[in-house]
Amino acid sequence: MLQEWGAEMTRRCNSPKIPALAYSYLKPVLRRKILQRKIYINDSDRGLEFRTMTQLAKTTKTKRRILLADDSPAVLAGICRLLEGKFEIVGTVEDGLALLSAVKKLHPDVVITDIMMPGLSGLDAVRRLNKMPQVKAKSILLTVLNDPYLAEEARAAGVMGYVTKVSADRDLIDAINTVLSGSFYLSPILRIPAPSKR
Repeated sequence: MLQEWGAEMTRRCNSPKIPALAYSYLKPVLRRKILQRKIYINDSDRGLEFRTMTQLAKTTKTKRRILLADDSPAVLAGICRLLEGKFEIVGTVEDGLALLSAVKKLHPDVVITDIMMPGLSGLDAVRRLNKMPQVKAKSILLTVLNDPYLAEEARAAGVMGYVTKVSADRDLIDAINTVLSGSFYLSPILRIPAPSKR
Protein backbone atom coordinates (compact mmCIF):
# COMPACT_ATOMS: atom_id res chain seq x y z
CA MET A 1 0.00 0.00 0.00
CA LEU A 2 2.85 2.33 0.85
CA GLN A 3 4.50 1.62 -2.49
CA GLU A 4 1.26 2.30 -4.34
CA TRP A 5 0.84 5.61 -2.50
CA GLY A 6 4.44 6.55 -3.24
CA ALA A 7 4.10 5.67 -6.89
CA GLU A 8 0.97 7.80 -7.16
CA MET A 9 2.73 10.75 -5.52
CA THR A 10 5.65 10.33 -7.92
CA ARG A 11 3.28 10.43 -10.91
CA ARG A 12 1.41 13.41 -9.48
CA CYS A 13 4.47 15.48 -8.60
CA ASN A 14 2.55 18.70 -9.20
CA SER A 15 0.28 17.98 -6.24
CA PRO A 16 0.47 21.22 -4.14
CA LYS A 17 0.82 19.72 -0.63
CA ILE A 18 1.68 16.22 0.63
CA PRO A 19 1.32 15.53 4.38
CA ALA A 20 4.72 15.47 6.06
CA LEU A 21 3.74 12.52 8.26
CA ALA A 22 2.96 10.36 5.25
CA TYR A 23 6.23 11.25 3.56
CA SER A 24 8.19 10.37 6.69
CA TYR A 25 7.15 6.73 6.23
CA LEU A 26 8.48 6.52 2.68
CA LYS A 27 11.25 4.01 2.28
CA PRO A 28 14.73 5.36 1.46
CA VAL A 29 14.55 3.66 -1.94
CA LEU A 30 11.37 5.54 -2.80
CA ARG A 31 12.93 8.81 -1.62
CA ARG A 32 15.88 8.22 -3.95
CA LYS A 33 13.50 7.51 -6.83
CA ILE A 34 11.71 10.79 -6.20
CA LEU A 35 14.98 12.73 -6.18
CA GLN A 36 16.20 10.92 -9.31
CA ARG A 37 13.10 12.19 -11.09
CA LYS A 38 14.44 15.68 -10.32
CA ILE A 39 11.63 16.63 -7.98
CA TYR A 40 12.32 19.36 -5.44
CA ILE A 41 10.86 18.69 -1.98
CA ASN A 42 10.29 21.57 0.39
CA ASP A 43 9.08 20.83 3.93
CA SER A 44 6.93 23.78 5.00
CA ASP A 45 3.55 24.63 6.51
CA ARG A 46 3.18 21.10 7.93
CA GLY A 47 3.37 19.63 4.47
CA LEU A 48 5.62 18.90 1.56
CA GLU A 49 5.59 20.87 -1.63
CA PHE A 50 6.57 18.85 -4.68
CA ARG A 51 7.90 20.83 -7.63
CA THR A 52 9.95 19.85 -10.64
CA MET A 53 13.33 21.53 -10.99
CA THR A 54 12.01 23.47 -13.99
CA GLN A 55 9.19 24.87 -11.86
CA LEU A 56 11.69 25.71 -9.13
CA ALA A 57 13.94 27.61 -11.54
CA LYS A 58 11.00 29.72 -12.71
CA THR A 59 9.90 30.62 -9.19
CA THR A 60 13.36 31.34 -7.77
CA LYS A 61 14.70 33.50 -10.59
CA THR A 62 15.63 36.81 -9.00
CA LYS A 63 15.33 40.22 -10.56
CA ARG A 64 18.45 42.33 -11.03
CA ARG A 65 18.92 44.89 -8.28
CA ILE A 66 18.98 48.57 -9.29
CA LEU A 67 20.06 51.61 -7.25
CA LEU A 68 19.02 55.07 -8.50
CA ALA A 69 20.68 58.41 -7.83
CA ASP A 70 19.29 61.77 -8.96
CA ASP A 71 18.68 65.07 -7.18
CA SER A 72 15.23 65.36 -8.76
CA PRO A 73 12.46 63.40 -6.98
CA ALA A 74 10.37 63.64 -10.14
CA VAL A 75 13.08 61.97 -12.21
CA LEU A 76 13.51 59.24 -9.61
CA ALA A 77 9.77 58.57 -9.62
CA GLY A 78 9.71 58.41 -13.41
CA ILE A 79 12.59 55.92 -13.56
CA CYS A 80 10.95 53.76 -10.90
CA ARG A 81 7.76 53.62 -12.98
CA LEU A 82 9.76 52.77 -16.11
CA LEU A 83 11.65 49.89 -14.47
CA GLU A 84 8.85 48.61 -12.25
CA GLY A 85 8.17 44.91 -12.71
CA LYS A 86 11.30 44.33 -14.77
CA PHE A 87 13.94 44.99 -12.10
CA GLU A 88 14.09 45.34 -8.33
CA ILE A 89 14.65 48.94 -7.22
CA VAL A 90 16.63 48.52 -3.99
CA GLY A 91 16.92 52.23 -3.20
CA THR A 92 17.02 55.85 -4.35
CA VAL A 93 19.37 58.63 -3.25
CA GLU A 94 19.72 62.30 -4.15
CA ASP A 95 23.45 63.03 -3.94
CA GLY A 96 26.79 61.43 -4.70
CA LEU A 97 27.92 60.86 -1.13
CA ALA A 98 24.67 59.10 -0.30
CA LEU A 99 25.21 56.98 -3.41
CA LEU A 100 28.56 55.71 -2.11
CA SER A 101 27.01 54.75 1.21
CA ALA A 102 23.99 53.08 -0.41
CA VAL A 103 26.11 50.94 -2.75
CA LYS A 104 28.09 49.55 0.18
CA LYS A 105 24.91 48.76 2.09
CA LEU A 106 22.55 47.55 -0.64
CA HIS A 107 24.91 45.72 -3.05
CA PRO A 108 23.07 46.55 -6.29
CA ASP A 109 23.82 44.92 -9.62
CA VAL A 110 23.49 48.23 -11.47
CA VAL A 111 23.81 51.86 -10.37
CA ILE A 112 21.97 54.46 -12.46
CA THR A 113 23.12 57.95 -11.58
CA ASP A 114 22.79 61.52 -12.75
CA ILE A 115 26.04 63.42 -13.31
CA MET A 116 25.22 66.75 -11.73
CA MET A 117 24.29 66.22 -8.08
CA PRO A 118 25.08 68.07 -4.84
CA GLY A 119 28.05 67.04 -2.71
CA LEU A 120 29.68 64.75 -5.27
CA SER A 121 28.96 64.34 -8.95
CA GLY A 122 27.73 61.03 -10.28
CA LEU A 123 30.85 60.63 -12.40
CA ASP A 124 33.16 61.22 -9.43
CA ALA A 125 31.09 58.81 -7.37
CA VAL A 126 31.55 56.12 -10.02
CA ARG A 127 35.30 56.76 -10.08
CA ARG A 128 35.40 56.13 -6.32
CA LEU A 129 33.23 53.04 -6.56
CA ASN A 130 35.50 51.54 -9.20
CA LYS A 131 38.42 51.78 -6.76
CA MET A 132 36.57 49.63 -4.22
CA PRO A 133 37.31 45.95 -4.93
CA GLN A 134 34.25 44.78 -2.99
CA VAL A 135 31.89 46.74 -5.28
CA LYS A 136 30.72 44.71 -8.28
CA ALA A 137 27.94 47.02 -9.50
CA LYS A 138 27.89 48.24 -13.11
CA SER A 139 27.31 51.98 -13.54
CA ILE A 140 25.11 53.87 -15.97
CA LEU A 141 25.05 57.66 -16.26
CA LEU A 142 21.59 59.09 -16.94
CA THR A 143 22.01 62.73 -17.86
CA VAL A 144 20.66 65.74 -19.76
CA LEU A 145 24.14 66.30 -21.22
CA ASN A 146 24.05 65.19 -24.86
CA ASP A 147 27.82 65.17 -25.20
CA PRO A 148 29.51 62.18 -26.92
CA TYR A 149 32.92 63.37 -25.76
CA LEU A 150 31.78 63.40 -22.13
CA ALA A 151 30.43 59.90 -22.74
CA GLU A 152 33.91 58.81 -23.84
CA GLU A 153 35.41 60.39 -20.73
CA ALA A 154 32.88 58.52 -18.62
CA ARG A 155 33.71 55.27 -20.36
CA ALA A 156 37.39 55.80 -19.66
CA ALA A 157 36.48 56.31 -15.99
CA GLY A 158 34.80 52.91 -15.83
CA VAL A 159 31.18 53.83 -16.57
CA MET A 160 29.45 51.06 -18.52
CA GLY A 161 26.52 53.04 -19.91
CA TYR A 162 25.69 56.60 -20.95
CA VAL A 163 21.99 57.36 -21.49
CA THR A 164 20.40 60.72 -22.20
CA LYS A 165 17.30 61.59 -20.21
CA VAL A 166 15.45 62.65 -23.34
CA SER A 167 15.68 59.06 -24.63
CA ALA A 168 15.51 57.20 -21.31
CA ASP A 169 12.09 55.69 -22.03
CA ARG A 170 13.52 54.06 -25.17
CA ASP A 171 17.09 53.34 -24.09
CA LEU A 172 17.34 52.67 -20.37
CA ILE A 173 16.13 49.05 -20.25
CA ASP A 174 18.37 48.16 -23.19
CA ALA A 175 21.24 49.91 -21.42
CA ILE A 176 20.75 47.88 -18.24
CA ASN A 177 20.68 44.60 -20.11
CA THR A 178 23.71 45.57 -22.17
CA VAL A 179 25.91 46.54 -19.21
CA LEU A 180 24.86 43.40 -17.34
CA SER A 181 26.19 41.40 -20.29
CA GLY A 182 29.53 43.19 -19.91
CA SER A 183 29.30 45.63 -22.84
CA PHE A 184 29.28 49.41 -22.97
CA TYR A 185 26.01 51.14 -23.92
CA LEU A 186 25.70 54.57 -25.52
CA SER A 187 22.37 56.17 -26.39
CA PRO A 188 21.93 55.98 -30.18
CA ILE A 189 21.31 59.72 -30.31
CA LEU A 190 24.95 60.26 -29.31
CA ARG A 191 26.59 57.77 -31.62
CA ILE A 192 28.81 59.55 -34.10
CA PRO A 193 28.48 57.95 -37.52
CA ALA A 194 31.71 56.74 -39.08
CA PRO A 195 32.97 58.99 -41.88
CA SER A 196 31.94 57.74 -45.29
CA LYS A 197 34.67 56.45 -47.60
CA ARG A 198 35.00 58.08 -50.95
